[in-house]
Amino acid sequence: MLEEIFQRWELAFNEINLPESYKTAAVTFKYTTGYGFDIEDYDDAKLISRSPLTDHHENDRHYTLYGFREDGLPCYFSNSMFEGFFSYSADCVESIEFNINTHVPSKIKRILFKDGKKIALDALAINGGASMLHGMSIAGTIERVKNNPHNFFARAERYGYINGRIEKAICERSYAGMTRSTFEKKYYYDANDVLDEIKVFDSTTYISYVRLPDNYDKETILENLAQGLAKTVVEKLVTEKIDLPLATVELNYRYADNYFPIIATKSKHFKDTVVKNGSNIASEMFCSMSNLIEIEIGEIERAFVQFEQIMKKTDDHNLGAKMLRRVACILTQSKLLDKIPVSEEFIAYAIDHSIEGHEDEDLHEILLECGLAQKTLQSWIDNGWFDIEKPF
Repeated sequence: MLEEIFQRWELAFNEINLPESYKTAAVTFKYTTGYGFDIEDYDDAKLISRSPLTDHHENDRHYTLYGFREDGLPCYFSNSMFEGFFSYSADCVESIEFNINTHVPSKIKRILFKDGKKIALDALAINGGASMLHGMSIAGTIERVKNNPHNFFARAERYGYINGRIEKAICERSYAGMTRSTFEKKYYYDANDVLDEIKVFDSTTYISYVRLPDNYDKETILENLAQGLAKTVVEKLVTEKIDLPLATVELNYRYADNYFPIIATKSKHFKDTVVKNGSNIASEMFCSMSNLIEIEIGEIERAFVQFEQIMKKTDDHNLGAKMLRRVACILTQSKLLDKIPVSEEFIAYAIDHSIEGHEDEDLHEILLECGLAQKTLQSWIDNGWFDIEKPF
């Protein structure tokens, strides 16, 4: 199946000049931060933006310009690095993006239709946005990409229908060096024949889609998930052989990638030893991971998938960090739901070490947001415990 999207990608090298014609055909233009539209959202001849559209942009922020046809569908897009177009027909809806500097098609996504039914989805993205593919012929570029699976992310889905609705999909993927794999998706509907859930049957089974309630409130969904995840964390810690009482619990995540946390703990004994030895407590306690514990998603899986869909729908990854800070605050203020011994100054906190907590003030803000008392933080500052060691 993946061969079909590679064939389309090779043809796209001859379409590098097409975006300009789609720009000329646009009748209105709008801006959005990041990327606003994804072909996968195409439904009933409509495509809704995931980000707010504006008439102007702020020069200090990453933005994308979109051009729209008379029927309101986007047909052109560009930003500082990429330019591309959307095309629509009865048989295919497609988006193609080109790297402006290398003139290489950097992303292609398409949905194929037959008799009005979606029968296939194909997607290909070149690693690094094709920015490293300089100075080669088209044939050389194609050979380099196709011969090294680390150079691309590709997936394909083929849909099977029963009684007029999708019941399953046969899928294939190859992601940046991972072994090419084939797996299956199954679609589940409610009593009104509305799609309610999609499950993936791969090496493991997991939910990839859950229908959002009508008129949902994202803050309510965030709070419910935070409460459930806090309970899940505590239930896991109860079963672990860890040094008690605990001084810290870290919820480690990756921004815009994975918001299901890995737990790291440090005990009161460890903290006391750090203080006694005169070591840097900020770096030892909050900037290094140890005693890593993975948790199972269990009964909160549906709620977690719903929340991920809200982040995707709103293009707001800050919601994920906000949710995990809320989990940490619940754990801090309840002292791990009063189920595990903790120290008097116990703190649970959520952090992505790659982008956060590298400066004292940033780490202070994170800890306060996660429920640390201001007077406790001030006493730690007065004791000289915050002077984060560099470099990271």
